[in-house]
Amino acid sequence: MKDKIPFQNVLRYTFKSTFKSFRNYLFSIILPVFIILAIYLIKTSFGQSDYREKSGQIYNLLIIPFTFSLFAFSSTLVNWKESVLVKQSKIFSISKIKIYFSIFISISTLTLISLICSILALFTVDSFLEIKNFSMTFWNMAGFYIIKGKFIEYLNLIFAITLLIVFFTLYLFLIFNICYISSLKIKSIVLIQAINFIIIILFFALGDVVLDVNLVTNKYAQMIYNIFGYLTPTKSFQWLFISLFTNTTFAGYNLLETIVSPNLEVPYTFLTNKTWMILPVTSIFSTIWTLAFFLLIQNSNKKGKE
Repeated sequence: MKDKIPFQNVLRYTFKSTFKSFRNYLFSIILPVFIILAIYLIKTSFGQSDYREKSGQIYNLLIIPFTFSLFAFSSTLVNWKESVLVKQSKIFSISKIKIYFSIFISISTLTLISLICSILALFTVDSFLEIKNFSMTFWNMAGFYIIKGKFIEYLNLIFAITLLIVFFTLYLFLIFNICYISSLKIKSIVLIQAINFIIIILFFALGDVVLDVNLVTNKYAQMIYNIFGYLTPTKSFQWLFISLFTNTTFAGYNLLETIVSPNLEVPYTFLTNKTWMILPVTSIFSTIWTLAFFLLIQNSNKKGKE
């Protein structure tokens, strides 16, 4: 049986419900922008510390808007699950896959807006600071790839940008899966959002988002910190993004843009500190994390039908 309601109508309805919610603006745009600015100002000592040669510590802020999509995905999924349209999806002949796909598109759009607002806010704050760390590092990504102006260098840059788009989308899909599982198991949106706060704190603390990796100067302490970080999916995505932003795959010395001390362990290199390993290893880890949560959903749905 064909859907009585076309997908574009479902998508239009999802967009309308997503963008009319003040909570979504609060938790998906206002709060992440505030957090990014706070971390940026504290990390750079309000523009007094020079991070222009430690750009990896600036780029790692860009994952924050994507992580905060936890709140919008959760609230939207819970609202949809309680709606008549989902409960009576068989009567309306609407595929639930189309409903969830429309949710993913609408929240992804909201997250993209949040990212743009965050970047604009950082540029604005930079205009009042003595050292404009973000402005300098933001435009320097191409400089990590285009050195001699060769054609292959431009191809590498395009490939890096493509991978960034793919894995940022995959990270959003991971967040969607986490929210789907929580909305499946818990009915209270208040409890779900409280859990989301805890998840974000853990992700930020262990995923090299808030803490400067150079602050831990003891190698063994840093190894322990990295091991705990491996237990969160954010860390693998974070280092994947950093490796792409700074081109550590083809220019290993660019690792100094993130880790200053040569004595510290480089995550995802298995104690070898071979920087070329970061991108392929984090790509595998990130994909495994996403597949694990997706398969967990499939298993839960299968048990629910039995």
